Amino acid sequence: SRAINCYNSSRKKFLEKREASMSKQKVDLLIKISYCLDEPKTSIIRTNVKTERLRDLLNDYLRNQIGKGKDDRKPNEKEVYDIEIGVDLSDDTFYVASDTGNNSLTCGIIMHISAILNELKVLPL
Repeated sequence: SRAINCYNSSRKKFLEKREASMSKQKVDLLIKISYCLDEPKTSIIRTNVKTERLRDLLNDYLRNQIGKGKDDRKPNEKEVYDIEIGVDLSDDTFYVASDTGNNSLTCGIIMHISAILNELKVLPL
């Protein structure tokens, strides 16, 4: 399907260039988002989070970003953005890695994913 093609086409580049590696962080929960800008409803989420808790966790991450300041970096222009959100439950710390180039864009994508979550394909890790 087109969504799988979107996911696979950008995955290798993302893994090579991402700013932080979840493998270097101890995370209990992991959400991997492959967001297709032109067709958001074809975006794919892979996670070990229970589906019924996924929206709450995404919104908790967004609330955690409030007050962190403006990001003036120029966003990367891509068709597909990859975002990984990890959570260490021992101290409720969020870790994020993305290829957006801008934290505000990352938050905007996560906000949109949360809004259309019921329409997206969610796969287990």
